[in-house]
Amino acid sequence: MSNGPTATRRQALSEQTRREILAAARDAFGRLGYEAASVGLIARAAHVTTGALYHHFADKPALFAAVAEEIEAELARAVVKAGEAATDPWARLEAAALYTLDHLLDAKIRRIVLVDAPTVLGAVAWRAVQMRHGLGLATQALQGLLDAGLARMADPALAAQMLLAALLQGAEAAARADDPRAALALVQRDLLMLLRAYRA
Repeated sequence: MSNGPTATRRQALSEQTRREILAAARDAFGRLGYEAASVGLIARAAHVTTGALYHHFADKPALFAAVAEEIEAELARAVVKAGEAATDPWARLEAAALYTLDHLLDAKIRRIVLVDAPTVLGAVAWRAVQMRHGLGLATQALQGLLDAGLARMADPALAAQMLLAALLQGAEAAARADDPRAALALVQRDLLMLLRAYRA
């Protein structure tokens, strides 16, 4: 007769609890912002004790870092999928840029990745997260285009950072507009013109 959950079962339950905490934290950070989203509030929303929360995450900044990394990883996977139907490297890059812009119209995501992440994590740590995901993908894509003779630029890493900055500012501007979707169409058009300036 079994004396309790197996190690595999306990691990699965632990991972489920971690996912529930992350989901609650993502919602709270996105709705309220980092400062207003307390650990107690997040624990209650996840239906766990604060002790259980601290079992999975060392502190509130660590929890926020996990949420921000999760969002960046999700976006990177979605961006890759968005470009799968494209017929050439430039079309894939353009599809990825447009998808990212559309994704950033989500107010919760903008609050986490545009407002709080650079401050909570610090510029260096946040840039490292971006390089592991979206910014890293953009840098690789531009380097590939340069190596193939399809693009011209002084430094693919720098170009990727400048394009990302334009993309983030464009998303912010579109989100503040009276008609975000109409503004997004204008931002998309201008972003593509910026991107195509690197074509060889």
